[in-house]
Amino acid sequence: MPDYQRELQEVQRICLETGKILMQYFNLKDIDVQDKSPGNPVSEADYAADSYIKKELNRLFPGDAILSEEAITQKERDQANIHRKDANRLWIIDPLDGTKKFLRGKEEFSVSIGLVEDGQPVLGGIYNPARDHLVAGGPATGLLLNGKEIHPPKDTFTDFRQVRLCISDSEQRKNLFEDISHASIAPQTSSIGSVAWKLALSAAGEYDLILSRRPKSEWDVAAGMALFAARGFVLLNENFEPIPLNQTNTTIKGLIGGDPTAIEIYRSIISGNRLT
Repeated sequence: MPDYQRELQEVQRICLETGKILMQYFNLKDIDVQDKSPGNPVSEADYAADSYIKKELNRLFPGDAILSEEAITQKERDQANIHRKDANRLWIIDPLDGTKKFLRGKEEFSVSIGLVEDGQPVLGGIYNPARDHLVAGGPATGLLLNGKEIHPPKDTFTDFRQVRLCISDSEQRKNLFEDISHASIAPQTSSIGSVAWKLALSAAGEYDLILSRRPKSEWDVAAGMALFAARGFVLLNENFEPIPLNQTNTTIKGLIGGDPTAIEIYRSIISGNRLT
């Protein structure tokens, strides 16, 4: 198995440099914003970060394919899809995960860069520049937090109340987790924005379980899946099924991820209707 040390170093560097670009736009009042679809904004910060990441990846790894959330033109998107179809190595990126939070001046956003090889996540880097928090690594490299190797402890769970759960604050506002929050055995629950940021924090030891009950995309999770693999965590869809990457349809139906024991406790609870 390749050791991915070169890729790891470059991913960390690119994340940090992209973070500098994003912070130039953070809290600007006159930033240009468009809607890709209703309620789905994209800003000039997204495009500036996207352009830099693609330029660097193409320069460093010219034979690799790239899948990004942002494609300025349909032609660019079509070309990317053709290139990645049979690619052995694919970089899946989200130059600014958490655009809504970013535009509101909230520090819950991140740069997400993942490397997929033969359909498997092998390396990831997720960086929150507002908090200077960079988690990078994969199953072959281990985990790094701001460049230093970390070994988050593995917790032991006997009760759902012991689990540290992280959910989306927007999903919480829509009462999508009302069954859990009002349960007598509810876990310790936090809610934040940016899927990638949640994955990074979980991989670094902040949370044991993350849940999402709304569709996500491959660029939301590719880097985090590599970090999870390094931690011994897993990431599944809402049906407790593995998530394949580099699919024609990049949509993922919900997320269940984290410590395998915490996931099994959650599975047993919802399957047995033991939330109350």
